[in-house]
Amino acid sequence: MLDVQAISIGRSHASIVTKQGEVFCWGEGKNGRLGHKHDMDTARPKLVDSLNGVRVKSVSCGEYQTCALTFSGELYTWGDNSFCAELVGEEKKRSHWLPNRVCGSLDGVKISYVACAEWHTAIVSTSGQLFTYGDGTFGVLGHGNLQSVAQPKEVESLRGLWVKCVACGPWHTAAVVEVIVDRLKFNNPGGKLFTWGDGDKGRLGHPGEETKLLPTCVAKLVEHDFIQVSCASTLTIALSSTGKVYMMGSAVHGQLGNPEAKDKSLVLVQGKLREEFITEISSGSYHVAVLTSRGSVYTWGKGSNGQLGLGDTKDRSWPTLVESLRDRQVEHIACGSSTTAAICLHKSASSTDQSSCKGCNMSFGITRKKQNCYNCGLLFCRTCCSKKTPNASLAPDKTKAFRVCDPCFYQLQRIAQSSRSSKLENHSPRPLPITLKAVTCEKVERDEANTTSSRMMATKKYLTENNQCFDRRSANSLGESRQFSDPVTSLLDTFPRWGQVPCPKVFRRDYGQMRTQNAHARNSLASASPTYFVEPKFVPSAGL
Repeated sequence: MLDVQAISIGRSHASIVTKQGEVFCWGEGKNGRLGHKHDMDTARPKLVDSLNGVRVKSVSCGEYQTCALTFSGELYTWGDNSFCAELVGEEKKRSHWLPNRVCGSLDGVKISYVACAEWHTAIVSTSGQLFTYGDGTFGVLGHGNLQSVAQPKEVESLRGLWVKCVACGPWHTAAVVEVIVDRLKFNNPGGKLFTWGDGDKGRLGHPGEETKLLPTCVAKLVEHDFIQVSCASTLTIALSSTGKVYMMGSAVHGQLGNPEAKDKSLVLVQGKLREEFITEISSGSYHVAVLTSRGSVYTWGKGSNGQLGLGDTKDRSWPTLVESLRDRQVEHIACGSSTTAAICLHKSASSTDQSSCKGCNMSFGITRKKQNCYNCGLLFCRTCCSKKTPNASLAPDKTKAFRVCDPCFYQLQRIAQSSRSSKLENHSPRPLPITLKAVTCEKVERDEANTTSSRMMATKKYLTENNQCFDRRSANSLGESRQFSDPVTSLLDTFPRWGQVPCPKVFRRDYGQMRTQNAHARNSLASASPTYFVEPKFVPSAGL
């Protein structure tokens, strides 16, 4: 039995990575996509022995190729990538039967994330840079044109920002990008959703169905922070930091998760997910799967090939619990075009299955006692499993506190905090968005710059090159001292950092003043004749 830590499923083949860093592939072997040095189909997972000695962390399967990312940040690819018409020279001479390390523009760049689609690939570096290459049809590469690119090329419109993750669909691409809105501090960035490519069926989340050649922020979701994104054929799915799922695109097969939703809708999925905290999302061509903090799996959308795991081939228009996984502790999920897979943990581990602590890897003995975590079920020593918390998934009484490991403890605490915040939002006025603050002193700016992480360097360099944004404000009529305008706010207001849409108003310098003026206006109207203001809301899913 293989100890699997990651899986990726393409349209006609699949690949897994074991916890030892080995890669296994199976499925259709045409064009060398399995990496087995031949084009024969393989029905069972088979080791890619050409990667012996290379410790792989994750894999991504495209239509014709497979990519493997190592722990050292190197990228290997194999399979046929001749779909890119611009491939010339040495690239065509390289054998697609064997894994080849991607060089060229990625020399010296460490990779943290890779995503493959049918005809293009996106790569995220450890420093937050985004690279894309492949077929440029519909502008999926984000380079501002429709040209194909043979080698990974940085998406220049996102230079200076920090890309957290990326997802590729057949005709569009989406990314979560950290946007700093509080002076020059990097300790509380927000992950904003950017999409580009073919806008048909509203899959990009922008008004209209126009093609976007540059990464463009989804303005309707600008007040939300996101941690993960997934792309289907006519759909984009985004997971917020509060554990909520937002969907945009076509409602065919019920894949928006709301029976009342129409095409081109932007929907907050609720129903049975209303009380759940979602930790992972994945999508196939026309179906969606999500994983909750309790280890439960919900699916919806097209079910004609049994990809929903519900025991039939019917479509579902709402999130439905996969009952066959109810007694399993699911760690990860992954969707192929018409398939779904789940990586499951064992139930409470026995001493015969695990002889060392899962946390510190120290062997159990007379002085190192064993303790099962009441949330994940694995064995830990008393030191690594000393914290107690309620709501553990394996606890006999969820209202009482039981021992859990450190990772589970912090996860449960985060879920509890999010739940409390949601309750407060329902019983208190909505807080004002974060407003941009002014940097009033060169010394403050210099001190903060010296203490920020390496992510600031690209932004600082850009600010230096664009010093026209830092003009001094003229002194006022009272003779007060002159001040510098905030470089970040000036930059966000003047430079098109948001792609083809203007900077959202919540990030503008004058937004707080505008909100105050609007509030005074509403109060004046209310005193004259009472009027009730109702903010627009997302279409809620049916409570099933």
